[in-house]
Amino acid sequence: MFKWNSQNSERWVRLLFATVIVLFPFQYWFAKCVTEPYPALLLPSFEGGVFNAAGEVSIEPADVSITFLGGKKQVISLRSLFADAPSSQFHVMAYYALHPKPGGVPPANLWSNARWKRVILWRLFSGFTQGKIRRQYWSGPEPATIEWVRGRMKDLFPRQTVERVDVIWYTEIYSKHNHWKITQRSPGPRVEIKL
Repeated sequence: MFKWNSQNSERWVRLLFATVIVLFPFQYWFAKCVTEPYPALLLPSFEGGVFNAAGEVSIEPADVSITFLGGKKQVISLRSLFADAPSSQFHVMAYYALHPKPGGVPPANLWSNARWKRVILWRLFSGFTQGKIRRQYWSGPEPATIEWVRGRMKDLFPRQTVERVDVIWYTEIYSKHNHWKITQRSPGPRVEIKL
């Protein structure tokens, strides 16, 4: 039976420090070459938005346009659609699930032609693999996403029948020279979900 005493405590503290020291270089490499790790030993830098040469910052917000049976339309915010999601994550979730990507459909040999390499990536790093695919490739909303949107419409509009939901993305540019007011808003991709 294991008995806790000060000598065991010192060993555990030393082991913990040694483990953290060994993991820091690996985490640093992972953050620079792959993606930001979570959970992490070291917090990210929280650098904020990146300015272009003109001192502007661009963001990609979206509006959700709902078409009801009979043709009546209503626009709600993306935040309203994702009301149950954490406020720090709803935009990323919407981007993964409802934003077209320039890569189109993922190629069959995306990770490798070797079956064992694909199995290792999909089995051991499934979240990383799915995230990487969803950031670069997209073939339209997945069936589970469409069902989720259908359920949200029933929650938000229980007395009305929703025919279609359009997610309209925009690019908004803010200028620090214009007191952080929108200097340009241009339409981007649009996703149509027929319910």
